[in-house]
Amino acid sequence: MSTEILVDDADPSIQYSPGWVSQPSSLDFTDPDYPMYGTLHETVTQSEWSFSFTGSASITACGHYKGNSSQVFSDPSSWNCLLDGVQVRIRYGQTATQICCRYIVGTGPEGNHEIQVSANGSPDRPISFDYLVYITSSAVPSADLILIPNDPQFKYTDGWKMEGGTTVAYSTGANFTFEFYGAQILWFGTYNTTWAGPEYNETIFSYAVDGIPNGNGFVLTPEVAQKSGTYLTLFFQTFAFTRGKHKLEVFYEMAANPQLNLLGGQPIPLSLSNLVVRNSTTSANISIIPSATLSPSSGTLSTSLETATESSVKKGVPKGHLTIILGSSCGVAILVLLILGIFCVRCRMKRRRNPSHESGPSGLVVPFSHDPAAALVGIRQKARSPVLVQDQPAVETVEVDIPPSYITELYNP
Repeated sequence: MSTEILVDDADPSIQYSPGWVSQPSSLDFTDPDYPMYGTLHETVTQSEWSFSFTGSASITACGHYKGNSSQVFSDPSSWNCLLDGVQVRIRYGQTATQICCRYIVGTGPEGNHEIQVSANGSPDRPISFDYLVYITSSAVPSADLILIPNDPQFKYTDGWKMEGGTTVAYSTGANFTFEFYGAQILWFGTYNTTWAGPEYNETIFSYAVDGIPNGNGFVLTPEVAQKSGTYLTLFFQTFAFTRGKHKLEVFYEMAANPQLNLLGGQPIPLSLSNLVVRNSTTSANISIIPSATLSPSSGTLSTSLETATESSVKKGVPKGHLTIILGSSCGVAILVLLILGIFCVRCRMKRRRNPSHESGPSGLVVPFSHDPAAALVGIRQKARSPVLVQDQPAVETVEVDIPPSYITELYNP
């Protein structure tokens, strides 16, 4: 299955030439021009960057141009894109300042590709790079995924409707659930002038991750909608958490002022256009990663004995053969004990016939020779019997490495 992979400008796999400078954004995250993850790479000179990937030839790379991005079309050298050396057309982004180069192909064989982007900025017209998106069906150990609203992993309750490429909740009490593997969620939706009229009321929604709520929730207001165009908006990004399996729940609750509903007001709909899962993976085997346990005796990270035994069986010793080996070992042990017992009885009978004979340099080895320093065994004490130690097959412990990941910063709303 093909997956859209999001690569932010801060990703270390992007190769930047001199001239690019990382710039944090001063915009509010509800602003449509707010960059992905709040960072940009900006240049005021002629600079380039490149990125190599494995996947289909479909790719999108977006940035921002200070002023109106339409000026880029009159000067193609200001934002030029090459995919495997072939020119890629420049397209408008979703806002007036965004510029993108986009190349989309249908299904086909995957391969290794490289995108190269050159930007020609100036101090009064800086150009910034924000993010790129490519499509792959290959296993990627660590990646940020872009999911669309009809993803089969999403669970919607009653009250949601599909409108174009967006799911919209019009009824309070319409909730959303998503179980995922990753470290953070970003929720993008539409929040525009369509819902800015006086007939709409402020509406509250909230979310929880693994049952932990985000706080007092978020309020959708007509005033903010009035300032927005028909663009995607970052509704919220969750707090950062340990990379692993988690559960996201979103609750579309009620009007902030229920009295307005009595006057005929409508709640502002909650929408979902794209959902980003940070620090996830496209590997299909994440559900079979062995769970590690801390051994109380050694304090080392190891799997249970049962798991390790199964691993040993899988490495070439069939269960039937293992049973035969263990049975044979037990039989040998019993035979050795029987021989030792017969030997001891004969030695005692011989000592009774020759009471003056002592073990010494004659070469006769007595299994349990007399130790003058040994304490007498009392009536209620048990004599220490020799223990026959059977060689055990070495059990290989399996250490679980922490998957590679970026450092995810905590989100402070």
